[in-house]
Amino acid sequence: MGGVLAAQAVAGTSLAGALGSLAGIAAAVALIWFRDGFGPRPSRAIGVVLSPYGLLLAGLLGSRLLLAVFGAQGPVPTVVSSPAFWLLMTCAAAPWLLGGKARGSEPVAAAVRQWWPVALATALFLLVGATLAASGMSAELARTAAGLGRPYVALAPWIGAMGGFLTGSTTGANAMFAASQAGAAHSLGYSVPTLVALHNVAGSLLTMASVPRVVFALELTSAGSSAAGSKPEHSELHRLLLTILGVDAAVLMVFSVIAIVA
Repeated sequence: MGGVLAAQAVAGTSLAGALGSLAGIAAAVALIWFRDGFGPRPSRAIGVVLSPYGLLLAGLLGSRLLLAVFGAQGPVPTVVSSPAFWLLMTCAAAPWLLGGKARGSEPVAAAVRQWWPVALATALFLLVGATLAASGMSAELARTAAGLGRPYVALAPWIGAMGGFLTGSTTGANAMFAASQAGAAHSLGYSVPTLVALHNVAGSLLTMASVPRVVFALELTSAGSSAAGSKPEHSELHRLLLTILGVDAAVLMVFSVIAIVA
């Protein structure tokens, strides 16, 4: 979080996540070295794996630097400096950067097979959010929430967290509940950016506790071991999920206090 805040202040919103994650990676590597006495060392293989990430950062930073120096304006500079443009360029260059041997339509077909379940789920969450707003349900939920008075702001982070846990996606949590949260804050005379920010952070936090993500993490950690390819045991999944939920509940309590005193 500190890395993201620092990157936000120095480089802006679009680069905050990409640059801020470097601090998290560095902290994780340092923790591995401290705990085990050894860890990953720079190598050509690691460089190859990180090359798409490097291209994305270089494109975003380089385009923004050129705009700042030359002050170019218009649709072309706007597109070239946008994160969406460099994400597309990185995806297009990734097979070449990673040294893939697949040719023709095979990489595209493989990418589509991995992409469509996530894209479909995200589109459905957005559709639910749009339906709630268009039907007036978001406004009605906001009025009902505002009827609870000022204590509602202490519950707002938990509502965002519920959205993140159920959907496993910050986008899904925002699509379903952010409009209602903003309406409730407006009715209460509370800062809308503050309440929506707490909602967003809480939703992001609980995506890490969603069952599909926990299962995926367990499968990744078991890769390469003798149990590779086997499904995580229910007891292991249950124990890990309870641990994550316990930590998240403590953090949400802090968020509730912040919401009350803000």
